Amino acid sequence: MKLNKFLIGVLVVSIPFLIFLSAVRLTVFDINFYEKEFDKYNPSVENKIEITKNLIYFLSKEGDNSYISSFREVEQEHLLEVRDVMNMFFYIFYFVLVIIVLSIALLYIDKKSFFENLGISLFYSSFVGGIILIVLALLAWNFSSSFSYFHQIFFKTQWQFPSDYLLVTLFQAQFFFDIFSRILLVSLIGIILTGIIGYLINRKYKNI
Repeated sequence: MKLNKFLIGVLVVSIPFLIFLSAVRLTVFDINFYEKEFDKYNPSVENKIEITKNLIYFLSKEGDNSYISSFREVEQEHLLEVRDVMNMFFYIFYFVLVIIVLSIALLYIDKKSFFENLGISLFYSSFVGGIILIVLALLAWNFSSSFSYFHQIFFKTQWQFPSDYLLVTLFQAQFFFDIFSRILLVSLIGIILTGIIGYLINRKYKNI
């Protein structure tokens, strides 16, 4: 069926993006990750865990500006933009999730070949995910330039601050490289698991 082929194509492209955006959510809101990073370079900031917890709450779209009152006004303006950008990514996350659920539901109409089509979708989505990860890894190779380009594209307010500002003291350059690396690692695990599940389904239904 042409519809099935189209839906498989949609899933092959959509699933890797869902995995990557899920990795972003899991990493950005993981206070344990921040604590481990602080143990590495020990920023000279009192109540750094408390400040970070408030910041995470603020970025989760639930907190008002009082949660980032420790930062200067110009830093708060940047953090507001950070939250807007993150919300944009999370809206995309929910949109992609809906697309995937609808595609799977439509595939299920053809019950006889449902698992075959699902297995194919999962298996080949891991290849697309692998390509995306390679591209992102190449960007990480020159992380400083990629980081600057990212901010130039998505942010209009000031995003570079003096070294004595709280944002810079708390989240040093190495932190951003580490968080990006963590996102790539979590994405890689998700993509590998997706590929394995797809392979096992395909093997059961003799598509591989």
